[in-house]
Amino acid sequence: MSKEEYIKKCGARDAKGLTADQIIDYFTAGNGDLNNKFSAMTIKNGAFGMKPDRAKGIALLRQAFEQDKVLRITFVDGEGVVTDGNDIGSSHFQMTLSKS
Repeated sequence: MSKEEYIKKCGARDAKGLTADQIIDYFTAGNGDLNNKFSAMTIKNGAFGMKPDRAKGIALLRQAFEQDKVLRITFVDGEGVVTDGNDIGSSHFQMTLSKS
């Protein structure tokens, strides 16, 4: 389904009129890039017993929707990780937005 069709189906005027759940549902339904589907599912359900920052994730997912970009969410397991003598810290999610 195209973005325009989805916006119309949801009764919104534009992408800014979509709710956070509608943005997540668009990608979890398999629309767009597979990375965006995985990211939307991670924002919705969490992973590895943790949940990413929902507000930041939704903002980036909305940007991916509006600008045809790809959101990648990576889990960084901080337990026991040392690089060049620097501790990474606690486990966390890293979110990056890139061109598709």
